[in-house]
Amino acid sequence: MSGSPVSGVFTALRTQLQEAATEFAGGPDALEGILLGLVDDVDRAVREPLEIFPVCHHSPA
Repeated sequence: MSGSPVSGVFTALRTQLQEAATEFAGGPDALEGILLGLVDDVDRAVREPLEIFPVCHHSPA
């Protein structure tokens, strides 16, 4: 995952997660893939267009 592009918005978060993985897991490899994968998923989701369409709900009452 180290080769994936990350926007500047998530650079600080990525760095903090990597430091936390190093400190608490005894090394960056134990949690790095999972934690940084979460950041990559959020970054990817933020860039996806959101489709909003109106829906009318009519109550039978």
